[in-house]
Amino acid sequence: MENTTTTSSSSTSTNEVSIYDPIVDTITNDYDEQQGFLSPPFLGIEINSKITKTIEDAVRKVNNDELDFLVMDISIHGNNITPMLKKGNSNVEVPNLDMRHMMFKHAISTKEYLFRTSDWAHCMVGKVDENAVNIFLGNTPTKNSTMPYQGTLPNIPALNQEITNTQQTTNATSEKSKKSKKQQFEITAPKTTNEKSNSTTTATINKDLPPNIEISKLQTLNTYKTASAAELVIRQELQFAVHLSLPAVLFPEPKTREQLTILGQLLNQILPTMQSTSVWVRFSANNIHNWNYLRSLCNYHSLLVPILEIKKTDLDSLENLYKNNLQNEHHKHFNEHFNPFLRRTHDEHVIVNHLSVWLSENVRSIILQSDIFINHSNDDTLKLPNYFTQFLKKCFKFETQFILNTNNAISEKQQVEKRIKKIIFSIFENTSPLTKVEVFCKSFRDYLQQPLQPLIDNLDSQVYETFERDPQKYKLYEDAIHKALIDLQKYKPREENKPFIVMVVGAGRGPLVKATLRASRSSNVPVQIYAVEKNPNALTTLLYYKKFCWQNENVTIIQQDMRVWNPPELADILVSELLGSFGDNELSPECLDGAQRLLKPNGEGISIPTQYVSYIAPYCSSKFYSEVKNLSGRKDFEGSRAFETPYVMLVHRGMELAKSQPCFSFIHPNPQVTEQEQLLKNLNNNNNITNNFDYLNIPIVDNSRKLFLKFKSEHNATIHGLVGYFHCVLYKDVTMSIVPETFSDGMSSWFPLVFPIETPIFVKRGEEINVNLFRCLDARKVWYEWSVATNNTQTKIHNTNGKHYFISL
Repeated sequence: MENTTTTSSSSTSTNEVSIYDPIVDTITNDYDEQQGFLSPPFLGIEINSKITKTIEDAVRKVNNDELDFLVMDISIHGNNITPMLKKGNSNVEVPNLDMRHMMFKHAISTKEYLFRTSDWAHCMVGKVDENAVNIFLGNTPTKNSTMPYQGTLPNIPALNQEITNTQQTTNATSEKSKKSKKQQFEITAPKTTNEKSNSTTTATINKDLPPNIEISKLQTLNTYKTASAAELVIRQELQFAVHLSLPAVLFPEPKTREQLTILGQLLNQILPTMQSTSVWVRFSANNIHNWNYLRSLCNYHSLLVPILEIKKTDLDSLENLYKNNLQNEHHKHFNEHFNPFLRRTHDEHVIVNHLSVWLSENVRSIILQSDIFINHSNDDTLKLPNYFTQFLKKCFKFETQFILNTNNAISEKQQVEKRIKKIIFSIFENTSPLTKVEVFCKSFRDYLQQPLQPLIDNLDSQVYETFERDPQKYKLYEDAIHKALIDLQKYKPREENKPFIVMVVGAGRGPLVKATLRASRSSNVPVQIYAVEKNPNALTTLLYYKKFCWQNENVTIIQQDMRVWNPPELADILVSELLGSFGDNELSPECLDGAQRLLKPNGEGISIPTQYVSYIAPYCSSKFYSEVKNLSGRKDFEGSRAFETPYVMLVHRGMELAKSQPCFSFIHPNPQVTEQEQLLKNLNNNNNITNNFDYLNIPIVDNSRKLFLKFKSEHNATIHGLVGYFHCVLYKDVTMSIVPETFSDGMSSWFPLVFPIETPIFVKRGEEINVNLFRCLDARKVWYEWSVATNNTQTKIHNTNGKHYFISL
């Protein structure tokens, strides 16, 4: 409950405010007192199978370093053979258990190997064999590899059959007279602690092939050098990952456009079979164009996720790229207050802003190479650049998880993982917690909402209550009304004890009536309030307040549409809260133009708000595009309707590609309305000019607009749509805004309006972006049309003639 201690002078100055005082809101008009604490960083480690031979060693390392999850080779279970079973006096050699069985085994036997979470499946990410991927993509094998695929091969039935068929074909054509199809090959098994170096075994390549094969010994199988055999390895590993219910599998980074195309073709085939297992693909910080190309090939599949890998070389290249900017910001103190609408701190470092494009691409994990932490000096202390510390703090706001890669950085004795973890948690502890507004809005992040249509739909009580929980908005309205009353008292003479007339149009459940009463008390200026509301359901609340709270106040309740109500007297102040996320998208201009006849003419009346301007900017958000794309598959969004409808959304994983620019501006009172009203009086219901009036007999004012804007992209990124805001002048210097640069802190009643485009466009840094926006109307509806163009690409005009989206008058 809002705690109001304001008292008025004269007879009310000594009265104590009671629990039923009309000035005090009867519902909780504030956010919860507790602040939201950020979730601790989720840290994993990437294990090199050449160093860590078994799953047991890997799990032990994760637990010793108190990390949260593990990234390791999917087929590491086949990397060695250990004598685990005994039969008589001899050992029977069997492979290690697979990942899932190994985890269950240790969960039962000892707590030493338990992860800190109860579900092990959320702690394991499988790495697809890098050599197999390199061969499949036509890349060179990794270092020290004598064959295209170096290592051991899991028991793969499909590959066994391929090898058998290939061997039979080879023998039939080249050595028909010398060898039979039943020829056996000598295969060297991996050494164990109980074996001598010259031990060998013989096996026939068939369906009973042992789980481990030393591929380097299969010299006659030349087809294994081909991409088709490597593809079989990749497919079998992915099937095994799905069998284990791994949350994700990790692919190495493709380097060229050809490799991206080959990988995209494979992923298009396997993604539908991955069930709930995501496919992660590495990308370095400066290769966002490669990620855009790959996800376009895969049609923005929801299971395909980019993983950002940051190395010291990447940071060095960014420092060179932004060298001039860094010189200007070298001694600059950064304001770390996070703006939830700007999705960044107010003074964000230029490199942080560059890296933040990846956060708009729904990056879930960031691989941190240890060389970015290491100061290459004699004291061997681990340090981070100041701007990267700021980037980590921003990542905490997005709940990004981190993967440490320390394979090539430092010796095991120096425990680099623990030292890096200490640095990250130290930065986390110095990160400001979520504000009360951020906590309140958290559940709305990146959630698509249909814009309200208050003229044809009656809002429900929950919507009203959500609006009323925004104390900042009504504080601004109270300040504006207070200043307007003071000016009226000062400059406009009135009869003694006669109150000023204040009309609250669209009163809802009464928050603006309460704000007006508070302003009247604080300014000591008496008012007569008319609360006009067409929603019969909200009217019950107003009547309750009138009977039990406002019985001693000059408040009159009117149930009627503001555009057709005939008042007993004209208003000195007309107050409304009809603004939408884009300013005019809930028909505030049309409503206030129709209600302007309630206001005293010739500049004697004051409208609150007096002016509002919409703003727009090109917008990048893979999350937003995917959500709209998912809607397009629903029956109620047939065709292209999903992409031709704007959405209200608290943008979180997204960013503007250029600073927003002003679009449509509206002022109240509107001079055009005054001209039309005068014409209406002079014509005395002349039927010859009925086209100047709508079906409510209200003068039609041309509120249509068209706009052509040019932007320059500040990033290499993909345009997924346009994001819209508004800036409003309530009265004089009292403003209310959701434009990121002028955002009214503490306000949550409006989220931005986002216009999607059906075909995303990739733009380079500095490239020109042309935005075309139209506000169209006829006698019964208002709608928007929009398109985007770059140097080489032009989208269609969306929502032509309001086909899929319009606002009814």
